[in-house]
Amino acid sequence: MAGLSENKALKAISPQAPVTDWFMGDDAHHNGVFMLMDMFDFYVRGGFGSPRPKPDPVEAKILNVETNDSYNYFLRTGSLPNFTKLADQRKIAFWDELMQHPNDKWWMARNVRDYVNHISVGTASLIVGGLFDAEDCFGAINLYQSIEHNKNNINKFVFGPWRHGQWGSAKEGSSLGNIQFGSNTTEWYQKNIELPFFNYYLKGDGSADSIAEATVFFTGENKWHKLKRWPPANVQPTALYLQSGGKLSFKKAMGINAFEEYISDPAKPMPYTTAFTKTAQ
Repeated sequence: MAGLSENKALKAISPQAPVTDWFMGDDAHHNGVFMLMDMFDFYVRGGFGSPRPKPDPVEAKILNVETNDSYNYFLRTGSLPNFTKLADQRKIAFWDELMQHPNDKWWMARNVRDYVNHISVGTASLIVGGLFDAEDCFGAINLYQSIEHNKNNINKFVFGPWRHGQWGSAKEGSSLGNIQFGSNTTEWYQKNIELPFFNYYLKGDGSADSIAEATVFFTGENKWHKLKRWPPANVQPTALYLQSGGKLSFKKAMGINAFEEYISDPAKPMPYTTAFTKTAQ
């Protein structure tokens, strides 16, 4: 947002896990589907799911919270109107706006990518995202591409093997759960990309050529790649097909192996993050 101010004194910005389009792919919706848990947790509860030494007495009274188990809390609370009643008690104005604008131009007006032409020529951008970010992969990729439409902009892209904000909030980046990356990726990024970027564009130290147009970590080989553009010029999109038995193939399945089926029970949803399922596992 600072970059859109058109302030001539602004030399460098680094949108990291940037939220750009809340309707299509960042935080509030995924392709138009409202992300209830994330929105209610972030704006109303303010961190539900994380154990706290002393629960907020006002919060506990209003929301009747006796557990840090989000899985059971959301299941028990039920449908969206029930959550709106809880939000009304806390007088969250933004929640009211979310409910009043399910799918209209209110969201389009807040799409930051439509305004990147306001970034002043000469202001350098370093767009950073994480391959394993649960929410903002969309923003990092698409903001970079939007800024690229103006060829006069100085624009760099970094995509590492990180969860949300891991490149800045964690000292260790050699693994994510059981996935091993073979090196401390956060330390490498900070020393070889972030620090040199700001040293050059703020202080004039170093060289602009030391930072590639795109620096992307390939998890299959656990290696950083410095690329002249993103996506690379020689990339060929290839379809990958689901097969029966939980398998994948580059060939479309035929006959009896053409599908897989399972029962989806709304009363027994599948947890997607262990931080919010402490007693449900």
